[in-house]
Amino acid sequence: MLRILQIINQEYASILSCIISLITAITTIVYVVFTHHQMKATQETVKVMKDELKQNKQPCVTLSINKIESGPSLSNGRRQMVINFCVENVGDTPAISLFCISHLELQHCTDENGMKIIDMFSGPLYYSCLKIGEIKEARLHYENKQIKLLFNDLTIAMDENWKRIKSKPYSHHVRGTEIVIQAFYKNISGQWFETKLQQEVCWGYDTLTEEKTKENINEFTFPPRELTENDRFQLCLASPYLSPQLIHMVNEDEATKVLEAYKKDWPDSFRVHY
Repeated sequence: MLRILQIINQEYASILSCIISLITAITTIVYVVFTHHQMKATQETVKVMKDELKQNKQPCVTLSINKIESGPSLSNGRRQMVINFCVENVGDTPAISLFCISHLELQHCTDENGMKIIDMFSGPLYYSCLKIGEIKEARLHYENKQIKLLFNDLTIAMDENWKRIKSKPYSHHVRGTEIVIQAFYKNISGQWFETKLQQEVCWGYDTLTEEKTKENINEFTFPPRELTENDRFQLCLASPYLSPQLIHMVNEDEATKVLEAYKKDWPDSFRVHY
């Protein structure tokens, strides 16, 4: 027996060593692959936990338009259209570095550059913090150029709707200009969020004439009446129940790309807030 073992040791030692090395290598590879899958699964679990943490106990800002109206004519025929709206934090934590901006989305015409997105005249509103349950009364405004484009767009929509009523009264109405308000804000961990309210403008109506009846109501709406320098108006909007409000997380690059366009409106000391 001892002789047999000596022969095996002499003749097959190298083969046995190779087999053992091969088995060790295979075992190591299996272990590495198993460990890699375990690490990947752990990383995915951590990512899911982080996402859940981000979505729990967060600020949630809502927007609601109270009234959009013109003010009295200023010097040199200058006119302003003011959006009065509410900003409310209905979330579980404060909203930090809150910015509010607005634009018009024309449906039927464009500006001189072929653009349908028309930015507001004023700079963004800024609140360093909106506490839990806090409501702010806010204002943004447009001026002559934007107002003219708005009523040009509404006039085209009115004309198209008259054609629709005569030819296809059962079809869906032709939409008017969309007024959009956006709020960008952060939680205490620096995660950015966006709230976007989009509401259709139907027409404007005269706020100076007190006596209006069913017979003469169209004499005091813009359009069909043409807006003049001395007119004061208020916009009639589609129901807020038909107006979408999107609230979601955005990455920092998305938020800062939008806000960077308004840097010219702020002093240098103000720009550090985001």
